[in-house]
Amino acid sequence: MAVKVERAYSKWILDNENITAKIDSKSLVVDVIEKQSGDVWTMKTWGPGCHNDLLVPVGGFGYRWISLMDGLKEEEKIEEKGLHGVELKVRILRERIPVRIKFMVPDKDPNLIIEIDATGPSKGWPIKDSFYPRPFILGKSTKSYTVLPIRHGCIVPIDYPQEIHQSYQVSACSGLYMPWFGAVREKSGYLAIFETPDDVEIVVDHSPNFETTVAIHWLTSMGSFGYPRRVRYIFKPKVNYVTLAKIYRQYAKDCGIFRPLDDKIKENSKVSKLLGTIIVPVSICTHDRRVEPIFHKVVSFKERMKQIVMLKEKGIENALIHVDGWGVRGYDNLHPDILPPNLEAGGWEDLIDFSKKVEELGYLLGLHDNYRDFYLDAPSFSIQLCVKDEVGRHPIHSYWAGGPQSVLCATKALGFVKRNFEELIAKGVRLTASYLDVFTCVPLEECFDPNHPMTRTQCKENRAEIFRYVRSLGIVLSSEEGNDWGIPFLDFVYWAPIAIHSDGKKLGIPVPLYSLVFHDAIVMPWDVSTEEKYLRCLLYGGVPILNPEEKEVERFKFLAYIHKHIGKDELIDHKFIGEDYKAEETTYSSGVKIHVNFETGTYIIKGVPGISEDPRNLLSISAIK
Repeated sequence: MAVKVERAYSKWILDNENITAKIDSKSLVVDVIEKQSGDVWTMKTWGPGCHNDLLVPVGGFGYRWISLMDGLKEEEKIEEKGLHGVELKVRILRERIPVRIKFMVPDKDPNLIIEIDATGPSKGWPIKDSFYPRPFILGKSTKSYTVLPIRHGCIVPIDYPQEIHQSYQVSACSGLYMPWFGAVREKSGYLAIFETPDDVEIVVDHSPNFETTVAIHWLTSMGSFGYPRRVRYIFKPKVNYVTLAKIYRQYAKDCGIFRPLDDKIKENSKVSKLLGTIIVPVSICTHDRRVEPIFHKVVSFKERMKQIVMLKEKGIENALIHVDGWGVRGYDNLHPDILPPNLEAGGWEDLIDFSKKVEELGYLLGLHDNYRDFYLDAPSFSIQLCVKDEVGRHPIHSYWAGGPQSVLCATKALGFVKRNFEELIAKGVRLTASYLDVFTCVPLEECFDPNHPMTRTQCKENRAEIFRYVRSLGIVLSSEEGNDWGIPFLDFVYWAPIAIHSDGKKLGIPVPLYSLVFHDAIVMPWDVSTEEKYLRCLLYGGVPILNPEEKEVERFKFLAYIHKHIGKDELIDHKFIGEDYKAEETTYSSGVKIHVNFETGTYIIKGVPGISEDPRNLLSISAIK
């Protein structure tokens, strides 16, 4: 059927084969009817979880939040690249500030695209932030829940007992690993994808058995609204969190974000060593200037070499040796000036010997590195290379062991990366992997220095360029946590843990949203220091992190064996067994099923050669025949 775009009294009607959207031109409230189920999703007008629409200038003395409902509106039909809809031009504050809002649907797909553009000329200061479009009302049915890709992912049922009032930025540690969120009811659900994902966060407000809202907060870009912002809502009947994750997986493929491990292995055969690996972090030098007296400890490269040899003797065939604190003054010190290698630990000669031994054992070697944290006592430090905020200040803090530091502007980082990697390779270090710290963990950053201005999007592009360079050296690459923009470049991450609330407890009900989208695109290590963490690594198809001083390694080898068989599999399904969220099951594209009961500590694995299908617990790890 052809798309209908027509005005009926105070509302615009956008109608295609799968959805009908009704836009109230006065209140800007949107109703969406999912046709197959007949379910109606209504946007909030006001109330809890519903913020004002725009942050606007007031008389040259500051800003205030106002509603778009108060503006004078002009309306016209629009056509745009296969989309059909209406554009509302809203003039606010005595018509000084123009805002354009587009509502569009495609010919057939159940999508509603909303774009807000507040970048036009204004008689005064520019618009800053926006909370439009407003949240859709979830409803109070106990079968309703919100879907949040915070870290590895979670759902928040309407009756979830914990209060949540928190903002989560896209591409940030403890934020959204992927630029979307969703909501599910008994009859239908929707997925909201940020098509302009670099300057946005969500604000989640949840009160048990009352209401859950997810507000979209478009952040200022270089001091103003900057550019049009767009979100795509996809409405579907009879969906769950798995369905929504799979819709985003296809979107990621269509946009070129998704890149499978198979492709990465074709580019660099060493990536195949991540299948069935064990991550072994070792520390060389700790030099902590945050305490008095300074804490200083060194373990030599030769001593660490002995430990790595012992891993082989214990039957660990495949490992990635992650080395912290190998630089001139140890871990989180003097970046980006980490060379020469720590002299107390053996310097260049012993690092080279260590790297050769790791290679001889058939393991990968990755060195920790950092090209964002810029230490004030580093020889290369220059305040002129640091990011500057909107009022001209440089950030200075002492969070980490190396003492006072600022933030190196990402536009200036690549030169330091090339300098260090070229010297490491020229000296003969057998560098087969690399861990570039924080790039996929700290939020994308802005810089207002006129000599090297940088938007968040440009920050992402500069970090990606560093990833491309390191990959070009034939190095297996990782950064700190999961996200989606890094997927084309990264082979593994340091970890991708479950979401944590501000009080340290689990946020919502953990579900493997990130693995449902990217399990076959990136390898995800897990801390397995508790029974629950171990079982989640098993369930989600990850690889374990092993302390080199661990005496009993069989349970780590077991997880590696499982990953060797499913590491390139798509995670096609996840479900809860029962209604208490204690037992879960994952299904992989090879047919492997993993059932875990977190209450009893037992698991069942089906479809992995050599693994008994009988119920097991952590005391019966010798299940490999």
